[in-house]
Amino acid sequence: MQPANTEPAPGERPGRYIGGGHLDRRMLSDLLDEMGCAALVLWSERAIRHACGADPGNAVRFERPGAAFLIVPRDPDSAPAAIVGDYYAADFAARSGIPDTRAIPIWVGTADVSGHAGLVALMEPAADRPETFDAADGLAALAKAIHDLGLSGAPLAYERLGELAVAFTPARIPVAETARPACDALRRLRVHKSLQERGLLRDAAQCAQAGVEAALDQVRQGMHRRDLLAAYAQAALAKARRTRPAVRAEPYGVIGFGPSARADDRRLAKGDIIRIDVGMKLDGYASDSARSFAFGRAPAEAADVHAALLSAFEATVEAMDPGVPLSKLHSTGVGAMHRAGYHGYRRGHLGHGLGASSFTEEWPFISAKATHRLAPSNVMAVELPWYVTGMGALIVEDQFEWRDGRFRPVWTLPRRLVEV
Repeated sequence: MQPANTEPAPGERPGRYIGGGHLDRRMLSDLLDEMGCAALVLWSERAIRHACGADPGNAVRFERPGAAFLIVPRDPDSAPAAIVGDYYAADFAARSGIPDTRAIPIWVGTADVSGHAGLVALMEPAADRPETFDAADGLAALAKAIHDLGLSGAPLAYERLGELAVAFTPARIPVAETARPACDALRRLRVHKSLQERGLLRDAAQCAQAGVEAALDQVRQGMHRRDLLAAYAQAALAKARRTRPAVRAEPYGVIGFGPSARADDRRLAKGDIIRIDVGMKLDGYASDSARSFAFGRAPAEAADVHAALLSAFEATVEAMDPGVPLSKLHSTGVGAMHRAGYHGYRRGHLGHGLGASSFTEEWPFISAKATHRLAPSNVMAVELPWYVTGMGALIVEDQFEWRDGRFRPVWTLPRRLVEV
């Protein structure tokens, strides 16, 4: 399923998205039709937050399923239902805009003295609470919600069905006989970024560029890479606080000096190649861009390799158009390196999708066997690195978004091997 146009109107939310989330319900409806499923069931923190924009609470962070669920029917006009820990239920319902938010008991002790009973509520006996949460409570609430939504007996698509099956045994999963894995559908949904997601990724990349520019002013003979990384992080974080003061910001990255293919404890010396491969996470959305620099005059061999990488990078970018399969981008970049005489250049992928995930690089990948076709709603990192022991870590990488009728980079830093 590859929609011709997934671009929502500015500010469009009702009917297409759940609360402040990014799961496009029209696309989900098409995917569930393809699968023959009546609804999608999510249970991980990341998937629920992406879908509805609300945090299901700490109970989901114990690394076992059953603490929370979100049921999204195939019909975009049908209301979803959610199950979360009772301590978080009211806040979750308010933030997600899901009135049908059901609560299960978790470990957190609570009481309410705001009503008519007042302080007497503190003296009333209360039921015992689980050590963390009881997954059986979550499964029972899920089965009840499925029944109430009129989905009993219907095929359902489950997030990470294998993990659920291992945790509960298939017989205990509601509608187990018709349960189907939804991993492919979920990644196909998440590759199409909403306007809000694209804005977070763009701002994250611009914060990272501000950090790189500030760090380059600190380059000195004999400095350690930790010092340069600290200068980067400080400036990138300051930019993030000005740009999005209410959003959680986490600068990260790798900086290395010299002829090693990996960052080590070498101190900066004349002629060293400097690899700066950095990003910023804003509310979990991670940018990814990189450059190589030379401290003084670069060795001629390194300059030649970098020039070939840059030429191959530009050829790859030139091929970026909607509908182009990512495999074509991979063959373009690798082929350009081979035509330049560097037949030893082999790389599993020349870039990847960007979003909110535990690792910066997420599906789809620009690889030889990739079948995904570029769409204007995709945000992609394109990279041509070559980590050569005895020469250094040479890299050109940029983050691309659809803007003004084509895929354009977010960074404005020059890509050539600049001497600093």
